[in-house]
Amino acid sequence: MVTRLTNPEQIIRLRRAIKHSWYPDKILKQTLLLNKLEMEVSLSQAPTHQTHQTHQTQSIKKERFCSICKCSGHDKRSCSSGNGIALSNEPCVSNKVALDNEQYIEDKFNEDIDYRKHICSIIGIDDYMNAIAEKPRKKNGYVIQNTENWTSYKEGTKEKGASSKSDMCIKSADMLYLISIKSGKGRLTSADCYETSAIFNSVYVNKYKGDLKLKHIIDEITNGMKLLGKKTPIHNKRTIKGIKEEIKNNPEFIDEDILWVKMLEETEKPCNEKWGILKTNYIEYVKDVLYECASGEYKFGDNDGRADWLLVTEDSRTTKIDKLFKIDKRTEELDSYLLQCSKSPNAFKAKTGGTGKSMWIRFL
Repeated sequence: MVTRLTNPEQIIRLRRAIKHSWYPDKILKQTLLLNKLEMEVSLSQAPTHQTHQTHQTQSIKKERFCSICKCSGHDKRSCSSGNGIALSNEPCVSNKVALDNEQYIEDKFNEDIDYRKHICSIIGIDDYMNAIAEKPRKKNGYVIQNTENWTSYKEGTKEKGASSKSDMCIKSADMLYLISIKSGKGRLTSADCYETSAIFNSVYVNKYKGDLKLKHIIDEITNGMKLLGKKTPIHNKRTIKGIKEEIKNNPEFIDEDILWVKMLEETEKPCNEKWGILKTNYIEYVKDVLYECASGEYKFGDNDGRADWLLVTEDSRTTKIDKLFKIDKRTEELDSYLLQCSKSPNAFKAKTGGTGKSMWIRFL
């Protein structure tokens, strides 16, 4: 015997499914069904007995639907998708859903011949019909590991494995084309103190070794980050923002979380000031640092973790290509783009794993 779920039970299941779903078409169908069920529940709970029912009508606000992305809750004038892919219902992209645009790009490459042909024509792949895209992962036979020098510069880290710079690999004949993907204004990196140390020092040793003034600035930045370290709040409901509010509202109160946040603020300011000095006095070094963040040249050497191409989409909700750079070496056009990505004077800011989770300072 099949037991039929009640509307509230279906609503709970649909909300859970939407939260963990990846595919736009599926999310759209689930969202539309969820809206329908919620409306039915709402109407069923409304008062039915009214003295003058024939003269009293309940006004129901008309649900808005977007003609671009087909989502509910907004119309085409406020739609931020622009690519015909419905990602969620309010707004088009939900942080909780956290859709991976890289997966959409990979799927579109494999399923859309015109899209595949366009990318292949830029990269220089003639046999686009037989080209396929996949994620470069160790389980797929790819070699992704840090170089020995990089590992030595990153001493002290608890990282168990290397994070690849290449997000997608196009395979054609016997050739591999390793591509880093930035969806809109994506970060070039989000490096903790150990990763930042490896980035800064690998560039210094390979191209600027002997410049003691530059090395002094690098050491001041990386040592300051390491001295601050990482901190897990003593209360699991705390966030950096919340702790800052506590400091503002009760300046006299002190505990270890508050002390750490005050140290964070005292670390951010000089690190950002020194980054400004580097951008003013050592701009070529800065460009090389940004290039390393994009390519992973010194981090991976010639293994599959290094990216050969940088694909930039128009925004985080679309597969439409804005730029596609070959990044086997620095160019003026690439330098310009990377500098634009890092134009904020606050390159060093706080990062957290979530409410009640570890807090630290990160680069970019």
